[in-house]
This record gives sequence, C-alpha cells and structure tokens, in this order.
Amino acid sequence: MDPAYEKLLRNFRWEVPEHFNFGEVIDHCAHDPERVALLWEDERGNRARLTFADIRDQSNRVANALAGVGIKRGDPILLVLPRITMWQAAYVGALKLGAMVIPCTSMLREKDLVYRANHSGAVAIIAAPGSAEGLQLVATDIDAARAELVDRGVEVSEVFHDAGGVFHHAGFFVCVGGG
Repeated sequence: MDPAYEKLLRNFRWEVPEHFNFGEVIDHCAHDPERVALLWEDERGNRARLTFADIRDQSNRVANALAGVGIKRGDPILLVLPRITMWQAAYVGALKLGAMVIPCTSMLREKDLVYRANHSGAVAIIAAPGSAEGLQLVATDIDAARAELVDRGVEVSEVFHDAGGVFHHAGFFVCVGGG
C-alpha cells in the first residue's frame, strides 16, 4: 500500500457534530437564492428547476403543517410519493421537524403499505393522490387537518382519517399534490 495513503487512512477521523439535522444543510445552501438543487423532468416532458431556497421554503411549510396536525420529534412517518418535486420538500420538512422518515416506493401494494405502516409504528403517511385507492380509509371529519395543511401552503388533494382501523398507529393519510 502507498505510504501516503496509509498515513491518510491512519490519521482519518470523522468530524460528526453532536446535533445534526439535514434540513440545516438545505437552509445553509439556500443563502444563495440562485443555487440549483434539483432539475426534474417527468415522462411527459414536464420540467421543474428548484433552487435550495425553493426546497427550504417548501420544506418549512411541510414541517409547519406536520407540526400543526400533531406530528412531533421522533414520530415515524411514511413517505410514499412518486418521483415528483414534492418528495424532496416532504422529506426535508419531516427531517426539520425531527420526524423519522420511512421512504417507500409509490408502487407498494395495499398489503405492503399496511405492513410497513404498522411495523414501523408510523403516525402519518404522506402520499400522492390515488395512493388511498383500495385502502379501507374513510373520509370522516377531516376539515381541521386539511385546513391546517392548506393554511401552511401544502397543496392537499385528500386527507383521510383511518376510521376503518387499517393502520395501527397512523392517525391520518395525507395525499399531497404538486409536480
């Protein structure tokens, strides 16, 4: 082995801060409002260009909305979104709040989604429109949860309370929109 590499390897130390939140990294990068964070294109050719400032602003709205409906530090939530730009904002927003994010593919079948939610103890599920199809979810008195999310600037297409008892811990299922 190369002596210089051996020395580098021997002297290497991780510098891990005592407290770390990835959301702070996004916020730091957002100081330059033109700094591009994400270039996105879907299968139909729709495109989006998001800066770190865009993701900071969206993730702050998501974090505030989740806090407004009772999500707190340490709460596990499932993130079941397809490849849309809201994915990053939802993920970072939940991290900013201190929630434990469990990313899941949007192609999960009902039994897989139910298993992951129940096994993880997820208290909420953030998903895309249509994700609630096939689940025995009942739209009950959801006005307060929807209003809180919308007031915080989160585009909400559906909010369900799990009145059918499908999920052991998830109190609500939020379908967010956006490209």
